[in-house]
Amino acid sequence: MKRYTLLILGLFLCLGTTKAQSSVDTQIAVNDQKDPNTFVLVISNENYKYEQPVPFALNDGSIFKLYCENTLGIPSKNIRYAPDATLNDMRMQLMWLEKVMKAFQGDARAIVYYSGHGMPSEDGKHAYLLPVDGNSQLAGSGLSTESLYKQLGQLPSKGTIVLLDACFSGARRDGKMLASNRGVAIKVKDEPLTGNMVVFSAAQGDETAYPYQEQKHGLFTYYVLSALKEKGGAISLGDLSDQVTKMVTRTSIVENNKSQTPTIHSSSSSTNWRNWRFADKAATRFENMDVSNDTSASTFTPTVDQGSVKPQSLIGTWKSVNDNNGQKIDIFFTFTGSSFTMKNVLSETDPRLGVITFSILIPGDYNLKGNKLIIKSKANKAELKVENMEFSGEAAEKIRQKPELKEQVMTMLEKEIKKSKRKFVSGFSNDGEIPIISLTDTQLIMSLGRGESMTFTRVQ
Repeated sequence: MKRYTLLILGLFLCLGTTKAQSSVDTQIAVNDQKDPNTFVLVISNENYKYEQPVPFALNDGSIFKLYCENTLGIPSKNIRYAPDATLNDMRMQLMWLEKVMKAFQGDARAIVYYSGHGMPSEDGKHAYLLPVDGNSQLAGSGLSTESLYKQLGQLPSKGTIVLLDACFSGARRDGKMLASNRGVAIKVKDEPLTGNMVVFSAAQGDETAYPYQEQKHGLFTYYVLSALKEKGGAISLGDLSDQVTKMVTRTSIVENNKSQTPTIHSSSSSTNWRNWRFADKAATRFENMDVSNDTSASTFTPTVDQGSVKPQSLIGTWKSVNDNNGQKIDIFFTFTGSSFTMKNVLSETDPRLGVITFSILIPGDYNLKGNKLIIKSKANKAELKVENMEFSGEAAEKIRQKPELKEQVMTMLEKEIKKSKRKFVSGFSNDGEIPIISLTDTQLIMSLGRGESMTFTRVQ
């Protein structure tokens, strides 16, 4: 039963199918101590318009965000998550961080995490972080690390930690960066740092930052998460950098037959950075987050101009057929303009389980911006519930003989949904976004965000 509950919740959360997860994605350490004076910006860019995708970048960002909330005890309202961010998205979130840190006047610290492509200028003297609408051959389309570090260095912060799972080296093919790395092949000198800041990067010099295929993460990010998990968040920056550097260096040689050596450098005023701790108290309990992520790299490119699409175009009921390990599932969603309901129905029923129907209702306002459906309602207003259940086959016969079994099953499912609701809220602590590839009067194609799409046809 549990797999069907998670299938439906996972479909809405990431519009994807479930694949094997890394051990760091489950059994996440949960800290009872809260840290209200740390603010976090997470940017994870995977699906590029003009470049090859970055494998597992979205999984990197979403899981790092979970660790900040759970393992480090940072309130969700203190965290901004920008998946597949444009240049303006990145600048807007940095502006938010700047405003917050100025308001706290030195009583808060900042963590900035980035996963995605990096690129150099043509002369190799400067480095850039590439937004999803950027082009590696146009330096002006990227976010300059020089300007980024200058902006962060001016923050009145107790300490600013920058984690970059990107590199400024690698290879190109046909004018595009390869999906197997996170940068292009020109060595870039480290930018000077000011203020109270430390930058921990995935690779040095002209090395490449690689994905870790087996774990469905960037190699650097995987070992950052692993170190945080192992110590329950209570690890110093010095110990984390030592452990991550050792493990990434060893694993890259074994997995890739190539060197990848994380590097760390600090501003002149950050003389005590090795003692900076991510959490003061170690988390002592673990929860199975069961995050349903399909973390393969996406290759789709939006093919239509969504500027003329109105939200009213989505009103109605849409149907798609999904294959779940050989079992066909009809997936319905209904959009009214003020609510969003999804149902999954097993059309080729397992005789042991029969037909299961769920409904997810999210009251709120919706609109279309670019090629994304924006859910304006906050996630804490979401209602996740089992609307009804129907049984057939052996399950129906057992329930006929013992009616109390149905109540037991309902209770079990509602318990699973209650456990998942916190993760649901966490995933949409900011406004939700559902990427749309194309939309006509009769057909809707949604991006699954991680390498696949789903086609819906209008049925009503």
